[in-house]
Amino acid sequence: MATSNPRSAPGLTAFDGVVIGAVAPAAILAATLWVGGQAASVLTGRGWASGSLTAGIEAVTAYRGDPGAAWESPMPGPTTYWPITAGSIALLVGAASVVGILLHAGTRTRRKVERMAARPGMATPREIGRTVGRKALLANATELRPTLGRRARESDLGWRWGRARGVDVYTSVRDSVVLLGPSGAGKGVYVVNSRVLDAPGAVVVTSTRPDVFAITMTARARVGPVGVIAADGSVDGLPQVVAWSPIIGCRDGRVAAARAQVLAAGSSSGVEDSSFWQGWSEKVIKALLHAAAWGDASIDELWRWSQSAAAAKAALAILQRQEASPPVADARVEPGWADTLAQVVDGDEKFRGNVWAGVGKALAGLDLADVRARFDPAHGENFDVPAFLAAKGTLYLLAEADDTASRLLQCLVADITRVAKQLADRSPKARFDPPLTLVLDEIANWAPLPALPTYVSAYGGSGIVTIAVIQSRAQMARTWGVDAARAIWDSSTITGILGGVTDAENLRDFAAIAGERDETNWTASTGRSAGIFGGKGDSGRSYSEQTRTRAVLDTGEIRGLPEGTMLMFYKGLNPMLVRMTAYYRRPDRRQLDEDRSAVEQAIGAGRTESAACDTHAVIVVR
Repeated sequence: MATSNPRSAPGLTAFDGVVIGAVAPAAILAATLWVGGQAASVLTGRGWASGSLTAGIEAVTAYRGDPGAAWESPMPGPTTYWPITAGSIALLVGAASVVGILLHAGTRTRRKVERMAARPGMATPREIGRTVGRKALLANATELRPTLGRRARESDLGWRWGRARGVDVYTSVRDSVVLLGPSGAGKGVYVVNSRVLDAPGAVVVTSTRPDVFAITMTARARVGPVGVIAADGSVDGLPQVVAWSPIIGCRDGRVAAARAQVLAAGSSSGVEDSSFWQGWSEKVIKALLHAAAWGDASIDELWRWSQSAAAAKAALAILQRQEASPPVADARVEPGWADTLAQVVDGDEKFRGNVWAGVGKALAGLDLADVRARFDPAHGENFDVPAFLAAKGTLYLLAEADDTASRLLQCLVADITRVAKQLADRSPKARFDPPLTLVLDEIANWAPLPALPTYVSAYGGSGIVTIAVIQSRAQMARTWGVDAARAIWDSSTITGILGGVTDAENLRDFAAIAGERDETNWTASTGRSAGIFGGKGDSGRSYSEQTRTRAVLDTGEIRGLPEGTMLMFYKGLNPMLVRMTAYYRRPDRRQLDEDRSAVEQAIGAGRTESAACDTHAVIVVR
């Protein structure tokens, strides 16, 4: 058996330490005084001084009254030389102190995170590599990207999040993500922007602000067509602005029903028997959409119908007339929908009023004429979902928090996802390839997307990956209800927590999810015992072992996670602390900065002379 006897390099002797301890401060002092002398010469207009590196020391020790004598070039007098030198030294010492404090703080924080990550109960480097490492990702290439197979690269199969225990952490296009972090925690800087930039296929991005659009739009335009719809008109004037009609396509009853479900979600919240009234509002809305499509009605007419049951009689007349007419190209209105609408329009006043309250709330996003114009494309200019998906396009949907028009944008999200799922079901291995990525930033600030629990739990296997970004679980419960919010949280493949969470209940839950560990402490005691006959016995030492159970991560540690560090829970794996990289530290950061500046200027000016906006044509139906 081979053995080894490694030797270490010779260490420093005590004498070496004494020499270094004496020489190093002297060298630093000499350099500081030399810099001070140079500053005195430059600031008094004499330029750089000539002199040896010991000139500053000599000026202090031998020429205090005439410091210029220590230098080889003219210098200011002592009344000027020494104040400038002292000020320069103070400035250097202050700057060095600040740098030292910052470096120490950064090192201390990094070491603290490393110690936490290495505790029992946290994922080991081997476990991380085996489950979410690069090789694990590439091993699933044929399942994740059937059209690429073994030719796929990491960027084709998923995303790199950062490093944990020295191992690169990757997640695949099959893994759904719910990321929780309060405002200012770095969700956009560390997660959202990079997920959009690196998505291998089509991307749908929701946000309450245009910053993600400004940062990523030009880079995504190099991949495929780019479009944006801002309910508030914040990017009007850009050529990337597209329009989409909730009416077009609703001759198909299934499309009308799917859109009505999204529009009606939460429309009767806070009302007794809310599910009953919401169900009826949904029936009315799908009938109105169906009638608008068959009657070639405009978005303005649809809005007028939503204002009162009396106005909706025009929609009822369309459905009744179409039912009595022969089919058009083997298509006809859905049987019975006219009767359902008539039951409400001509029904009891109280019943009609309760139902129409939900209808009005569901379509309140159309109350403003400017908003209606954004959902009323010119003939042949409607956003083309299948073409968008095929071309690996990127669509940005922007609306302010609690904007009623967000229901219409959610309707488009659901439409795109529904089409992608249909295409996936007819594709090899039932996967949409390249995958569709839904980056739903601040999604809980919008109207509820009722199918989100299904997207998170089931659609990853179909090539539709969901990344939902929220600020708190209470926010989720407010938007989707307690049960649906819990379903979203529990069914995600990956749950990420950023620092700064202050809700005590949430922190206790996260600590419980992270699990517990046994901590063993040893104590030693020394004593002297009496002999059998009363004499002095031998002194001895006794040891006692104490084991206590502690949280792997306590609530304070989770709350205090430093910026850029995420507590990641991945299916079947102990928790990890992932150190992420900000988007502005990417290799392409300079290009991203230039692109962002150009797009922000274009947004501010409402025009697009900049090269950043010379992008692929937006996908529309022509």
